[in-house]
Amino acid sequence: MFAILLVILSGTTVVLANSNAQLFITAPNIFHVGVEETVSVIVYNSHRPVNVTVIAQDYPDKNRNLAATSGVFTSEKPGILKLKLDAEDFPADIDDDDDVSTNRYAFLVAKSNDSDIIIDKGAKVLVSFLDGVVLLQTDKPIYTPRQSGSLEYTKVKIRIIPLGFDLKPKKEKKVAVIVKNPQGIMVQRWRDLSTETGFITKIFGLSEFALIGNWTVLALHGHKNTQNVSVKFEVKEYGRN
Repeated sequence: MFAILLVILSGTTVVLANSNAQLFITAPNIFHVGVEETVSVIVYNSHRPVNVTVIAQDYPDKNRNLAATSGVFTSEKPGILKLKLDAEDFPADIDDDDDVSTNRYAFLVAKSNDSDIIIDKGAKVLVSFLDGVVLLQTDKPIYTPRQSGSLEYTKVKIRIIPLGFDLKPKKEKKVAVIVKNPQGIMVQRWRDLSTETGFITKIFGLSEFALIGNWTVLALHGHKNTQNVSVKFEVKEYGRN
């Protein structure tokens, strides 16, 4: 019989045993809601397959299972499990910045149907509403209301690139984009943008009455748009330095 102590420190899990058989489980110390996180399992010095189940429970009560994953592992052959937390299990008031920024946790435990394995302890992990990365840019940093030598008003080209944590395009990721004038007033909004090509392009047209000064483009993303990234551009009068 061997006992397991599960401890997660900076993404590294150490498992201690009281016999020659050992089980090492590695999991992230941050779980992102809606994202499949990787849990690595390695069995050492066991002469038979070991069935391992990793369960995420609510914290601090630890009386409700939020997600579970399991697999069978043999000695000296590393394997992985995928575990995904549902955002609905971690309610947040998106109108309350303090509530959104409050840390939320889940509790990870490992179990096995092998009677020789006894689990001694689990580990608390941080839960994040961030589900990827968004790159945001405009085609120029400075604009004039009218194009040089033309009667047409200037168009600001905005490019948004939603990425997963692997920095690959994430087509299913939803993004909202907001344009604010120098007074902080929202003048344009696009909701639930997604892409099949890897990037999103939107056009914002300046008008005759475009305010001079620094404008802001915001891209909102993550669970209930609780995450954001921004970029600024400046509108200047033509011919002024």
